[in-house]
Amino acid sequence: QELEVTIGITLPDGTVQYLDPATTDSSGAVEFSVFYTGPEAPTGRYTVTVTDSDGAVASATFKVVTVLTPPIQLGNTSPTVQGGTNNVKAIGFTPGETVDVFIDSLKVASVIADIDGAINTDFVVPASVSVGEHTVVVLGVTSGFSVSAALSVVAKAPVAVYVPTKPTLANTGVDVPAIAGFGAFLLMAGAGALMIGRRRSEATSSI
Repeated sequence: QELEVTIGITLPDGTVQYLDPATTDSSGAVEFSVFYTGPEAPTGRYTVTVTDSDGAVASATFKVVTVLTPPIQLGNTSPTVQGGTNNVKAIGFTPGETVDVFIDSLKVASVIADIDGAINTDFVVPASVSVGEHTVVVLGVTSGFSVSAALSVVAKAPVAVYVPTKPTLANTGVDVPAIAGFGAFLLMAGAGALMIGRRRSEATSSI
């Protein structure tokens, strides 16, 4: 018996969108396609509910996830300095498992995979990691699944230190010893004038 059915899709935010009515085949099955015309389908869980004209209801759930190609991506593909921070995204792990991040064999981060089996975490490149080419390895502790990416490490630039120079007098072109000699001459002239003044005073007193 063919029956008319109503198809509704519950989006991750809880809103419901309905498709055009459809009709089952003689066995009661119905086929339909879902197309999302936006720039990007929201990630999360979707529920499809089918209700026929007799009131029978059937539902199914599916997830939309972000697919990384490749399954591991570094936030900064340029060389990372010793002591600097980078970011790693990876997918393919068991939801809820612990995922460790290594540079070669040195563990630098640990995080829990989300419900989609993905991780997104920052990690610090220790200053002890040598300059050169290395490998970032992301390993699922329970699943044993791992992905890797190349990492270049460069030395941290030295810190510039400003040392002020000793201040010097501006060169005016005047001979300092000559100025000193001229000052001594003025002092001598002043002393001579004082002596002359005293003699005149004494001469006036004697008259």
